[in-house]
Amino acid sequence: MMESNNETILENDAVLLRPLKKEDISLLEEFSINEPELWTYSLTPADGLDNLKNYIDQALGIKNYKLLIHLSYWINAQIKLLAPLVFTIIKKNITLSNLVILGIVEIF
Repeated sequence: MMESNNETILENDAVLLRPLKKEDISLLEEFSINEPELWTYSLTPADGLDNLKNYIDQALGIKNYKLLIHLSYWINAQIKLLAPLVFTIIKKNITLSNLVILGIVEIF
């Protein structure tokens, strides 16, 4: 087992398991066209070239959105932490410039 760019790759003499890539269309095209029954139970069919392209696009899109999901959880946690501060700011009518002076907010 080895890792490349934070991606786990499993390999032995018979098999190579690695994350899907856009370029894999050329490797899967023959199976997509000549063995459509392989995709019978797939939630996203990949029989035929157009379906295969769609399948890979969706799979890679889901992979890319995982980062966004993790980021949204982090943002949600930060909002929960900041909510009491925001309430205090509104209640006491503290301005943005006061927050900058206090070092609570940075302006980029």
